[in-house]
Amino acid sequence: MNKEQTEKLWKWCGFSLSEDTDTGYKIWRDAKGNLYAAGYDRDTPCDLTLDSLFKWAVPKLVENWQLEIRKTFSFITSVALNECKNTPMRRQVFIAEEDPAEALAQAILEVIDGH
Repeated sequence: MNKEQTEKLWKWCGFSLSEDTDTGYKIWRDAKGNLYAAGYDRDTPCDLTLDSLFKWAVPKLVENWQLEIRKTFSFITSVALNECKNTPMRRQVFIAEEDPAEALAQAILEVIDGH
């Protein structure tokens, strides 16, 4: 994932970013406005891991999406998100990557972007 995609994901999770244009110092706040992370090179509030995704992103999905993560072969992780709404046009997102966190993040971005 590139920097813009990662920032989009964390903002969807409720984080906000402010940056001092003179110094480049970045401040990430959580959804309640509490300081979460800060620094000159803080492009994200936290690392992209399964732990951070299950803490911040997955809870936002559980009302409308069913999540399935599978290890396929010895090195590929597949993530499937199936829309649970009672509509005739249910969406499904399927992503396969070596890194499970990357696969989950990509699938969530697909949901955010409405693909």
